Amino acid sequence: MFDPIIISIGPLFLPLPLIVAVCSLFFSVWLAEKLSPEHKHVRRTVSEWLPTAILIALLVYKFAPALFDLKEVWRNPAMLLYMSGTDTSVLLASFLTISWLTWKTVKSPSPWATADVIAVSALLTVFVYNVLIKDLGETTSVWWGWNSGEYRYHPLHVYRAVLLLPLLVWVFCKWKRLQSGRVFGLGALVTGIVYTLASFADYQTGRLVFGLATGQWIGVSLAIKGWIFSVIRDRKKSGTG
Repeated sequence: MFDPIIISIGPLFLPLPLIVAVCSLFFSVWLAEKLSPEHKHVRRTVSEWLPTAILIALLVYKFAPALFDLKEVWRNPAMLLYMSGTDTSVLLASFLTISWLTWKTVKSPSPWATADVIAVSALLTVFVYNVLIKDLGETTSVWWGWNSGEYRYHPLHVYRAVLLLPLLVWVFCKWKRLQSGRVFGLGALVTGIVYTLASFADYQTGRLVFGLATGQWIGVSLAIKGWIFSVIRDRKKSGTG
């Protein structure tokens, strides 16, 4: 278990969570394509899109703040080199990257199977990330709280990993017997619920909207998208959509 620290690789200083996320994502995509029931149709699809998707996400995350301060950038273009992302740029980068992946998936030879590969890759990446990277929430007095100096904290990474493990085991045991698209819908639904539940033990900052923080709304949105995807998939499969 590692703390979310910054490590030095030559002249570069990179966050350890980012390195873990990217490495586990590449491995997860490779494994998901290899184990997919429709391996022949999804082979070298998501794995070929992944570098472009990561590049889109990183560029938008870093430079999106410039869109909201164009006058200052025009006066001093060098500030682009020192610009860092914000919460808004995270949302914008996520939206554009997901939109691009959605378009590529729809255009792929087997959209439902490709969506499942994306779901399994994301699920495995999230699980590995939470196993390796420590993420502590609110202080607590419960015996299982993570001891970090003077206080104990809710181990959010443990909550997420434990709650996602049954789904991960079920997916790898049942995937070959499931209809294409089912894994994506169920994976998004369960992952969204898990992150929303775990977030209630987190320290919340910022403005609440209808009683929920931004991170909680992301979890709720993911769960709703998974449910809607499952409904659309069932209608398409039954020929009523």
